Amino acid sequence: MRQRSTYILIGVGNLLIGIGFIMLLLHGLKWPYIWATFVGNACGIVWSYMVLRPYMNHIQSFSVVAVGKIVGVYLFSHAVAFIVIHPWVYHGISIWAPDWDPKLQLDVVLFLEASVFSMLSIVLEKFILFPKDVETYKKPPLVSPAPVPEQEV
Repeated sequence: MRQRSTYILIGVGNLLIGIGFIMLLLHGLKWPYIWATFVGNACGIVWSYMVLRPYMNHIQSFSVVAVGKIVGVYLFSHAVAFIVIHPWVYHGISIWAPDWDPKLQLDVVLFLEASVFSMLSIVLEKFILFPKDVETYKKPPLVSPAPVPEQEV
């Protein structure tokens, strides 16, 4: 249970760091939306990797496959959250709250998309990067252990 709560806290930290950098780049430095989201999420990913490294026993060593899996998970999550669903989320917010300032609408859309990004990447990480850890969360079978034969002294 402790490992799961630590993993969730790291995911929340990833969300906050990513959205913070996105807002800084988008509003503060006036970067284009797609680049601000990409770089902001990359900052969150680097932070997550640094914090998660002690928990990643089976991918601690550098390998092309491990790095490819990590990059693939985050690129897929970014594409789904910030490119594929962006028009739908933005359209839904503009219908739901047409009176809002466009900047506020964009910020709400970014927060919702960043939340989708974090949740999707957590799920994909769990099943692609940490498949052995998923198995440890399964409940043990309800079968009693085999009896141990008594030894004569």
